[in-house]
Amino acid sequence: MAGAHPRRASLEKLGAIENTFSSIAREELVKLEEVLPNKENVSDLIPNIEALVRMSDLTLGSVGVTPPESTAPLPPPEAGSVVRVPPGVRVIPVSLSVQGINYRTLKNVLQRIETNVRLLDMPTITFEAGSDAFSLTLYAYAYQPPQVVKQ
Repeated sequence: MAGAHPRRASLEKLGAIENTFSSIAREELVKLEEVLPNKENVSDLIPNIEALVRMSDLTLGSVGVTPPESTAPLPPPEAGSVVRVPPGVRVIPVSLSVQGINYRTLKNVLQRIETNVRLLDMPTITFEAGSDAFSLTLYAYAYQPPQVVKQ
């Protein structure tokens, strides 16, 4: 049986991954769930983003969430960024318009996005000339591990 050896090796590798995963402390799994939840949790995401904006002394004008799609292509990447999303990861695009920008508030909101517990990327930011408003796009992520069928 020529195909049995590679399949057995794959199953052994999967078993090793499961053993490693099961050895992770429950507290660490809870932290991981906060960074990369297994559900979109849009109802938690919007208040989280609103708080980031408010704590930076900015005013949230509008927020829009696009339904997540695991296969949605991301816009053309900048140098050094990821082109494809790993299997099981869903991208949740969020568009914001914000008012009250100055150097300090912009720096604060960028720092809060960068250090937020939930994983967020900011691929675009657009400033409006002669205005204290700007728009930005954030990507939040959710991860649903593929279901493995054991035989």
